[in-house]
Amino acid sequence: MADIKAVLLDVNGTLYSVGDAAEPAFRELGLDPALAPAWFANVLKDAFAAQLAGFFQPFREFAGDHLYKLLAQNGDTMPNVPAAVDTVMAALTAAHPFPDVGPGVNALQAAGLRISVMTNGSAALAKAVLARAGVGPGALGPLMDINMAVAWKPAPAAYQFAVEKLKLQPYEVLLVAAHPWDVFAAMREGLQGAYVQREALAHWPTYLPTTPRYTVRSLEELAALLKP
Repeated sequence: MADIKAVLLDVNGTLYSVGDAAEPAFRELGLDPALAPAWFANVLKDAFAAQLAGFFQPFREFAGDHLYKLLAQNGDTMPNVPAAVDTVMAALTAAHPFPDVGPGVNALQAAGLRISVMTNGSAALAKAVLARAGVGPGALGPLMDINMAVAWKPAPAAYQFAVEKLKLQPYEVLLVAAHPWDVFAAMREGLQGAYVQREALAHWPTYLPTTPRYTVRSLEELAALLKP
């Protein structure tokens, strides 16, 4: 691991479950909480399409549009979309991290690695989730998000921005995510990749031409592999 100097963490789906975190907000809004994962998937789908077309908007813009659709389908003819987005964002910020996050991140830091974040959400949310996991701010490098990069992952500009802020070479940065598209896109930009299999049946897609350096079930397992 001598070539790896920094770990760049994804947040949504990697450090916590978006569906589980959004459930209380969906109930408060009168929506079926089972719709939360599909809502998030649709947010990503449209954000990625806009990014591909060369147009950037922050997370809450796409989140609001898809919340409006759900609220309207639920019979709300004049939904207060900004308030609905605030409700969901507050729930996500209060998310409970996966149990391995705190021990894993602390072990990675103890191994001498810089710990940073690049998220399609917000840096403030990432900071809150990591704090709840027991990760002290002193263990963290820059917490970066798409609003700073003005680019959604998996756009190349998002990873390039992160590497520039870290002041490292791409190969010295290990992108850690539970999403194959995120890991693969980072690898295309010269970063190294670690795929975290958060779901029981998660696997690396056979249609992708390269595989990550590490495939693990938890951040603790990754830390053990990176231990000097």
